[in-house]
Order: sequence, then C-alpha cells, then structure tokens
Amino acid sequence: MTYAALLKWAAHELNDAGIEGARREAELLLAYTLGIRREDLYLRNPLSEVQADAAGKAGGAASADAATATVRFQEVVARRAAREPLAYITGAKEFYGLTFAVDQRVLIPRPETELLVELCLEHLERRSGGKLSCEQHSSAGCGSQREQYSVAHAPFVVADICTGSGAVGIAVAVNRPDVSVLASDISAAALEVAAGNAQRHGVSERIVFAQGDLFAPWKSAQSSPSSPSPPNAGDGDRHLMDRAINHPTKCVMNRIVDHPMDVILCNPPYIPQYEIATLQPEVRDYEPRQALEAGADGLAFYRRLLSQAGTFLNQDGLLLMEIGYGQQDAVLRMAHENGWKASTIPDLAGIARVVAAQRV
Repeated sequence: MTYAALLKWAAHELNDAGIEGARREAELLLAYTLGIRREDLYLRNPLSEVQADAAGKAGGAASADAATATVRFQEVVARRAAREPLAYITGAKEFYGLTFAVDQRVLIPRPETELLVELCLEHLERRSGGKLSCEQHSSAGCGSQREQYSVAHAPFVVADICTGSGAVGIAVAVNRPDVSVLASDISAAALEVAAGNAQRHGVSERIVFAQGDLFAPWKSAQSSPSSPSPPNAGDGDRHLMDRAINHPTKCVMNRIVDHPMDVILCNPPYIPQYEIATLQPEVRDYEPRQALEAGADGLAFYRRLLSQAGTFLNQDGLLLMEIGYGQQDAVLRMAHENGWKASTIPDLAGIARVVAAQRV
C-alpha cells in the first residue's frame, strides 16, 4: 500500500473510534511503526509504495519488510482505536522539552503540569539571584563528573512527591544543576520507570528515589537526624532506597536527605471517586487508578499535604500543588486553615491549575 492509502485508512479507523485529531495520530503511529519522525513522512512521495522507503532494500526482502511494517501499523492502529493512549503505544511522552519513557505503570505527563516546573524554576531563580549562566553549566563538565560536581555544590533541595514517571523532578534537575531532588511515590513500579528516566537524562546522581506514602520516606526538618527510611518502613522500602543512593556520591546524597526542602512539588491524585466512570476511556481504562482517584471529593491528598508539608520546608520554602478544575476555593480554604499563605496560578487556558503556598 502507499503512504497515502495507509494514512487514509488509519485516519478513518481512528475517526470512527471517536479520536480527535485522527489524521495527526495516524501520522504519528505510522512514523513510530517505521522508526522515523513524523516530519520525515512529509518528505516522502505519498503515492509511493511503503516498501520502497521503509525497507531500503530491493526485491523480495523489501516486500517482506513492507508487509511486516503494514501489519505492525494495523496492529498499533487497532490498539489506538481501542482507546489505548498514544503515549503507551509509542512508549514515550514529551514534557518540558524532554522525552520521557511511559507505560501503564505511570500517569502520562500532561502539558499543564509543566507549570509546576516553571514556577519552581522561577522561585529558585529568585532565591539564587538569577539563572545559571552558560559558564556555570559548562564548568561542571559532562557525564558523571558533571553530576558529582553538581551534587557536591547543590545548594537547593527540591522534593517531587507522587513523582510517577519522574517528569517534574527530572525536568527541574535538568534545568538546574544546582538542585538535588528527593522523589517519592507509593508505587514501586512507578519508581522503576522514574529511575530509568533519570538515567536517560543524566541526572541520576542528583535524585534519590524512595517508595512511600507522601513524605513517609523523608525526615522532617524538625526531627532529629536519622536514616532517610521511616522507622516503620518495610524491607522493600529500605531496599529501594539503598539501591537508589548506592553510587559514588552516596555520602553527599545522604546529607541532602537530611536537608530541609526548598521547594515541594506535587501533582497528586485529585479525581473524585464518582467522576472516574465519566473520564475518557484513555484515562479510565488504561492509566493507573492509584494515580487518579482521591476519595469522595478528590481532596484527600491536599488535606494530608497541607497538614504535613510545613515541617519539611525551609522557613522561606515553597509548596506547589497541581489542582483539578474547580478545586481552587476548597484547597485555598484548607491551606489557610493549616496556617499557609496561599494563592492560585492559572495555566495557559486561564484555569486555576497550581496552588502556591508558603509558611506564615
């Protein structure tokens, strides 16, 4: 079949399945199947046979490869028509200019969540007196040498609570070599994905991953020095943490764990139980329920975050939480009741998306 015929068929299948932007998604799936960029499709003759370009060979070998590619394309189109998210099919999602590996163990990063990263970076810029210069970035060198330098000289500690794929904390670490990140999640499976993403982006030496509920893996700034694992942590929790910090800069990172947090970032579950059934099939049927549902009113995690976070922050630290549509009044009220000075920040659509809170 030709490129044009395959794309026309796929767009029709996806459109019938109720998928918006069916043509675009058909192009993305074909590019993924062929191992090329979507832009590269536009450089090819739409009326040419797929095997002529996809295989890059001649005769029977090209036909065989073309047939394989066509079958694979039909399979991924069928998966997308069944409403499996595109990111789970391709195994990748763009976030804050970076590519993250994702699968059904983690929530797919959303564009609106990038606001957490932006606000964190702005806060650190104010605290440090400006952005890091090119010279500061390059002086750290590259690879592990850069990472070790950065850990030893990292004045800021950022916590990424409910880290999931690690996208938020990793994006901050990539953009600020003077930051060390404490990333926790209750899901050990999600942490495996996050650790792989940290390695992919060269920031593993500046991130400690730990399994636990919210702040459970971390030591409160008001507590006495102790192991980063809570006293009641299970063997699995300790094993994961030991493995996460078992690298050349382990001693430095142990000190980071005992350091008050400068920024706490959290994109918690915030969907009320009764709304789960109304979500799009991509979300309802494929994304991890544990990363979505938050009690009868969707506010369960904010209650706990606002009651616990204050003891982990520096006095002038900042708590940044993503919120769901229409939750701003309830979360602000809870923040004020717990002694926080809080405000909301809208996303690009003008929707209140983040609550920023500081200790009074």
